[in-house]
Amino acid sequence: MGTIVGEFSATIESAILLFVLTVGLTQQAWAQVVGNEFLPQVSATCKSGHMSIKVAFNSSFTGAVHARDYRTPACMVNGDGGTLVSLDINLLAMRNTPDYCGVLVNNV
Repeated sequence: MGTIVGEFSATIESAILLFVLTVGLTQQAWAQVVGNEFLPQVSATCKSGHMSIKVAFNSSFTGAVHARDYRTPACMVNGDGGTLVSLDINLLAMRNTPDYCGVLVNNV
């Protein structure tokens, strides 16, 4: 059983490394880049088949944070002018389902 858990944990860690966030910038967010350096800080944690992603910005953010190549409601969040956005990704979602965000987990 330890091997299965270890393999699942390693697979989740690999998914985190392979999971790329793309930050879509609106005109207001673009002004952040011009005025001062744009330095988002991304953290991700995995638990119970979900990846919780938090992106902290150094100033207000009104752009979109989304999974690479997946701009569906389950895979993106819009900034509301605050400095933190959170996104929860279902790691167990099957391809071609609404909550699939391009991350595959093999827990065999």
